[in-house]
Amino acid sequence: MKITNTLLKILVLTILIQIFLPIQTVNGLIIKEKYNGYGKYIDYTLPIYNKLPILENKTNNSTKNIIQINNNTDVPEIEETSLFVYEEGLSENTSIYVSSEDENLKRLEFETEVVNYEENGNYYPIDTTIKEDEYSYYNYTNLIKTTFPTDINNNYIKFNYKNLSVNYKPLLNSISNPYKEESSIQYFYENNTNIVYTINNGKIKEDIIYNSLGNSNEILYEINVENGSYKLVNNIITIYDEYNNLVMSINAPKAYDSNNNETDIEILLNENIITYKIDYDWLNSEERSYPITIDPEMVVYAHTAYDISVLYNRPTETIGNPDVESAGWVLNDPIHAYMYIGNNPSYGDSYSYYKFKDVYVNQELSGKYIKKAEVYFPVYQTNADNTLIGCTITGNYNITSATYNTIPVNNIGDCISKSYTTSDYRIVLDITSYIKDVVEKGKVNNGIMFMLDDSSKYLTLYAHEYYYIDGVNGSSGKYPGGYILYYDNPDVATNMDINDFTYNLRPMVKYKYQEGAAYFVALGVDGKAPVDSKVVMNIKDFKTKEMFAYDNFYNYPNYPDIIDVPNKWTTLESNYQTDEFIDGFEKNKVYEIEFIAYKDNQESNKKKTWFLLYEVKGFDLINNIATFYGVDVKTLIEDNNLNDELITEGNLLFIREPKRNIDKEYKSEDLTLDEKLKIDASLKGRNIQC
Repeated sequence: MKITNTLLKILVLTILIQIFLPIQTVNGLIIKEKYNGYGKYIDYTLPIYNKLPILENKTNNSTKNIIQINNNTDVPEIEETSLFVYEEGLSENTSIYVSSEDENLKRLEFETEVVNYEENGNYYPIDTTIKEDEYSYYNYTNLIKTTFPTDINNNYIKFNYKNLSVNYKPLLNSISNPYKEESSIQYFYENNTNIVYTINNGKIKEDIIYNSLGNSNEILYEINVENGSYKLVNNIITIYDEYNNLVMSINAPKAYDSNNNETDIEILLNENIITYKIDYDWLNSEERSYPITIDPEMVVYAHTAYDISVLYNRPTETIGNPDVESAGWVLNDPIHAYMYIGNNPSYGDSYSYYKFKDVYVNQELSGKYIKKAEVYFPVYQTNADNTLIGCTITGNYNITSATYNTIPVNNIGDCISKSYTTSDYRIVLDITSYIKDVVEKGKVNNGIMFMLDDSSKYLTLYAHEYYYIDGVNGSSGKYPGGYILYYDNPDVATNMDINDFTYNLRPMVKYKYQEGAAYFVALGVDGKAPVDSKVVMNIKDFKTKEMFAYDNFYNYPNYPDIIDVPNKWTTLESNYQTDEFIDGFEKNKVYEIEFIAYKDNQESNKKKTWFLLYEVKGFDLINNIATFYGVDVKTLIEDNNLNDELITEGNLLFIREPKRNIDKEYKSEDLTLDEKLKIDASLKGRNIQC
C-alpha cells in the first residue's frame, strides 16, 4: 500500500489526576512551557526517510508488506525558543499559553494533573496556599474550596465543589490549635495522634499519623453531604451530586510504618459514620516501627483519549479503557493499564491504538491552524532497541471495539516512525500532520495504530488506566501526554489563490571586504505558496526543480552556512524552499527561469525572471556596471554583499534581471578622475593605498 506525503495526523492526550472530586471528563486540551516529569518537551523528530520496513508477523501474516514510511524530506526541523505565558484555562486539566514573542502563537497543553480551578464559568491557575481569618483557615483557589476550622472539636472541615458540600471531621479529641504551613495544616489529638491535610493541585491529601503505641485500630469520622448523597461501594466512599452524578470518591487508604511495611485498610459506613479499620494484629505487632501513617486517597476520573490494545492470545477482547466507574474507580484487572506492541512474552503478537476524542478536536481546535504537535508515551518495558511505527487508519474503523480478529489490514494510512533504545524512559512522536489533517482538512479521526519495525521484539507502554491500579492511585505520573502549537491565523492564508504564489532568488556570494573579493558560488530559491501545493522551477536549458509547500507557516529561508557568505536572510518569510543549492552556472550567460505552481487540479500562471553572472576584468565601480546592464545599483550591491562601490578583477557578480545589453559583455573603459578618486577612497577604507 502506498502512503501519501503526509506525516502523521492527530492524537490525543489524557489528563488523569488524583483529586478529591470531579469525576468527569475534562473539556479541553492545551499547552504551556512549564515542563516537568514525563511532560517535558524533547526535540522535534522527523520521520525515517527512504526506508520501507517489512513487518515480520509470526502469528498474523495479514499485516506483512503493507507499511511505507513517509519520505517527505522537505519537512523542516522546528525549534521553539519562545517563552510561553499563561493566558487562560479551558478546563481543570488544560490551559492556553501565549508566546511572549508572538501573540498569535499559542500552546495547548494536556496536563497529567489538575492545574486550574473553576470560578463563575472561568478557569484560573490553582494556588494551593492556605490563608486564614479570625475563625478558620481556608483555600478557595483549588477545584475543591476547603475550610479548616480553628476549633475542630465543635466544627467540621468543609469541602465544597460547585453546589455540593461535604462536612467531614474525625471523632477524636483535639488538644491544641492547629499549625499551618504554606499549603498544609496539622491538627493535634490525644494519644499522640496527628492528622495533616495538604492542599495539592486538584487533591486534598490526608495523613493520619500514630506517633506511638496505644491507639485504637479503628478511626471514626463523621460525614454529612449537602445537595448530594454518598454510599460505600467496593471499599470506597463515592459521593454524588444532586443529579446523582459521581463527582468525588474517597479510596480505601493503606497504613505504613516507618520501615514502609504496609497493610490494607477496611472502610465501613454506618449511616453518617465512616470507620477506617486497621488490622489489629498488624498494628500491634512487635515488628511495627513508629510513626504509622494512614493515608486516605481522593481520586477524580478524567480521560481525553482512547488507548486500546489487541492481543493474539485474546483474539476477541478489546484491551484498554474499561468501565472503572462501575468498579468504584479501581482498575481490578491490570492488563488494561498498559499498551502492548510487538511479540509480547505473555500475550503474543500485539498492536495498540491511540485516538484523540472527537469532542476535543471539534471544540478546542476547530478553526485553528496547527504548527506543531507532539505526544509522548512513558515506557514500561522493552527487550530491544527498535523503531515504533504509528499509522493512521482510513475508512470507518472504530478502535473502541477493536479486537485482534478485526485488525484493519486494508485501512492503513500515512505512517511516521520513531527509533528508541532500551534506556529510553519515554517515546515521543511528532503528530503534526495527523493533527493538521483532522483539524484543518476535516479528515476522519480513527486514531493511530502502533506496531514495531522488528515485530519479533516487544514494547509495553503505560496507558491512562495505570492511574487506577489499586495502590498506585495516580501517584506515579506515568501517563501519556503532549502539546499542540497553533495559530489563530496562519502565515499563509488557507484560501491563498494559486496565482498569488511568490518566489525569491537568493544569490550566495562570498565576500571579503579587505581583499575586495566578491564571488558568486550558488543560488538558493524559496517563496510562499498555498499549503499542499508544488512549485516547479525550470531554468531553461539547464535544470528543473520541484519544491513543496507542506504547511502554511514560514519555516524558510533556512539555508546551511557557506564560508564567507554572509548570513543575511534571517527573517522567515517562505513556506517552501529548494532542497539543495543550485550551482554550475556559466559566466556571462543569461539564464531564463519560469515558475509554475500546482495544487490539486489547479495550475497557476507562469512567472518569469532571469539573471546572468558577470566576471570583472579590472578595477571598476559598481555604478558603471549597473548603468551598462540597466539594473538598480542598490539591488546590485545588496545581491553581491558589497560594502562600497569598488569591484576588482576576478569578482563574479550576480546581475538580477538585466534590462540592457543582455547579449553583450561589459568592458571597462578608462576611468575618469572622479572615478579614480572614488576608487582611492574605497581602498583607503580598506587600509590599502592606491
